[in-house]
Amino acid sequence: MNKNILPGILVGTFMLTWLAATTDRWSTSFLFIGQQTDYYNLLVDGFLNGQLSMKAEVHPDLISPDPAIRHNAPYLLDATLYNKKYYLYYGVVPAITLLLPYSCLTGQDLPLNVAILTLTLLGYFASVWCYLAAKKNYFPGSGRWIDSLNMLLLAFGPILPILVRRSAFYELPVAAGYACLMIVACALFKLFHGSRHPLFMLGLASAFIGLAVGCRPNYVFSLPIILAGAIWCKKRSKTPSKSPNTLSIFLATVAPAACIGFLLSLYNYGRFDNPFDFGFKYGLNNFFTTGKPFLSPLFILPNTIWYYLTFPTLNPYFPYCLPINANNVPPEYYSNEAIHGQFLVFALSLVVAVGALGLFWKRRLPPSNLVFFGGCLLWVGLTNLAFLSLTGVRANRYMPDFQSPFLLLLIVCGTIVADRMGKNWPGAMWRGLFLTSGFVASLFNVCIAIEQFDDFENTRPGTYRMLSYWGNYPSHWAEKLGWLQYGPKRFDVKFSPVDKQIQAPLLSAGNPNKTDILYVNQVNSQAAYFTLHHGGFGGVTSSIQQIDLQRAHSFEVDLGSFYPPVAHPYYDGWNPHDIKTVKTAARLVLDDKVILNTRLKSYDSPPCRIYFGSNPQGIDLPFTGTISSIEHLRPRAPVELKEFSEKGWWKARLTFAMEKILNEVRLEGKRIGQPLLGSGVSGAGNLLFLQVLEVNQVLLGLDQWGAGATTTPVLSLDTSKEYLLEIFVGSQIAKQIFPSEWNITQTALNASSKNINVWFNKELVWSTPILANLDSYDVANLGQNIQGFSSSRRDYVGKLENITFSSDELREFIVRNLAIHNPSP
Repeated sequence: MNKNILPGILVGTFMLTWLAATTDRWSTSFLFIGQQTDYYNLLVDGFLNGQLSMKAEVHPDLISPDPAIRHNAPYLLDATLYNKKYYLYYGVVPAITLLLPYSCLTGQDLPLNVAILTLTLLGYFASVWCYLAAKKNYFPGSGRWIDSLNMLLLAFGPILPILVRRSAFYELPVAAGYACLMIVACALFKLFHGSRHPLFMLGLASAFIGLAVGCRPNYVFSLPIILAGAIWCKKRSKTPSKSPNTLSIFLATVAPAACIGFLLSLYNYGRFDNPFDFGFKYGLNNFFTTGKPFLSPLFILPNTIWYYLTFPTLNPYFPYCLPINANNVPPEYYSNEAIHGQFLVFALSLVVAVGALGLFWKRRLPPSNLVFFGGCLLWVGLTNLAFLSLTGVRANRYMPDFQSPFLLLLIVCGTIVADRMGKNWPGAMWRGLFLTSGFVASLFNVCIAIEQFDDFENTRPGTYRMLSYWGNYPSHWAEKLGWLQYGPKRFDVKFSPVDKQIQAPLLSAGNPNKTDILYVNQVNSQAAYFTLHHGGFGGVTSSIQQIDLQRAHSFEVDLGSFYPPVAHPYYDGWNPHDIKTVKTAARLVLDDKVILNTRLKSYDSPPCRIYFGSNPQGIDLPFTGTISSIEHLRPRAPVELKEFSEKGWWKARLTFAMEKILNEVRLEGKRIGQPLLGSGVSGAGNLLFLQVLEVNQVLLGLDQWGAGATTTPVLSLDTSKEYLLEIFVGSQIAKQIFPSEWNITQTALNASSKNINVWFNKELVWSTPILANLDSYDVANLGQNIQGFSSSRRDYVGKLENITFSSDELREFIVRNLAIHNPSP
């Protein structure tokens, strides 16, 4: 093996393997024993059981004649349901050629991450072989730097990091199709460059293009490249007297692909009674209920723009790349999956095109065998791009179908240009540009694999925190230089008159698809309410506030998105509790009055991506009033975070909207709780709720994320009356400092520090231990379930009016609660 390419191959192989790991520990990331429950292994289990369907039970409700029952039945998302059995409309070839043999030989199931990595590396090594063959013929003196770059480009350029990083049944057929295509490329290159066994190479290409169709049906449009191989085999042999006869060429061209196609048609007929039916129309997903078209010429332009012509969304925080803004979709378009695009590969293609035109201008024309090979790669790339651009769905994982042949062609052409350009300064500049653009495109694809769907952060948190901390040093230095400004924002707003209720963004922080927004909902020209919204997850809403059109109103907003990510050198010396507090704080001050002070998850929005009066996603109408006097306030220090913390005591007037609640119970057929006090955020919070059973019968519950829910016995209350609700949270109260004359000891506070007490009209109705998320009560929401607990609706239905304790009332309340666990507090 050429020593110039070995370091690049090792780096590419290591990085793909590293990205394929599913946990922070390699010993548990690549398991070769045990049973797997993914769709492909269930399909293999079905094959071993003598059936063409997956070995998975179909829930009886899913085949009920009643549409309402079917609608609520559990099902396997994106599986195919036909004749009361589950199938896959995804390509069967990887199951037959890899997973099934492994299962037969070992009696175990092969995990998808191992299967996808195996197929990806197979395709990668095939592309490396093709590069070495081209190097021998066209650019033997390409040099160490060019060779090393090309090994990285072959590993990362076709978006292989995306496939190995998210190892699901979606990616397996794409990886298998890529491997088949690269083997086809090797066979055709050898055929076009004087193979001693042209019929074997032609048959090999035919067989693997047939297998590619069995992985991804859109490869059927690539079949004409085998015809190109047949034409070359007949017309371009170096020894015409020994060239294969027409019948041999025909059989080598047609027979392998035809045999595989015949087997696929038998497989389809056995499943769906139609040899040409892959089962896509029976898929269990939302697409088939929308009535939207799968293919349309209206989708070609937006898909092409998203794939190649949209500049990437860059971020100063690790991993530096975010999805592009692809929200402006045609009316009949279905998919809204995040996509990053490949503008940098398009830029690389422009660099190569300029260099190739320079050689062409000097009449250095490529040989015909290279033209044939390049034409085959170009045909595969263009036909797959054309078909996938016709569809109403888009995703990063579809791109290897067309980008892998494009990349191989770009690399071969670009290296020929680099080898044949002179040693003068234009040639040196072009080679520098080629190296730079190729390296940046490769690095970009590694970064988007780490960013995509936050999967890396969720599955490998320790590794991600380490990479994020060190990767965020550039932004830390930028902040020290004054280029990035963290902290709250203050601005003035003058509202315009409206004749109907409207919603508009006052402030947006973040990038498209990951945006935190302050919305104003202007009810009329005198009143409005405000919502702090965490994109895709909901938010918190204020009460209605009076506004005056004749003057400007002062706003101060503080959000976790105004501060850097959790793993960032900015927080050196902070304790984890303070970091969590500042990253989940959501505070809105209107004319010096705090109208929202709560906890809300936030995105890591760079200070350069804050927009006033608009939403970067382009899905909201802009604010019609005026926003002025914008100030970036000093970031809060840990000592200042105390103002975000609740004290641990709440008092409110509470009424029951019995008629409305019971009507909803009758309509929905089930009872659901109402939030009294929610704390923390989704995944790390608690919810105290009340559930109405019947008139004058209720119960209380405490739902603790990660610890389940506990409830009281049925309580008998006069639900026609107003009650005084008082809540004591010991963990929060134990942190407070009380006047010395109150004679409250820390020992007494600690004895009650793990309990929550609930009082109605100063009568204790429940005292229960807090088992989880004790620190979640720094900021809590009275009457709201912003955390998304399924045990309760989002907002309290009746009246829940917050009341402030006077000093004497507070002392009496604290002593009353401490006496429960301390007879002599």
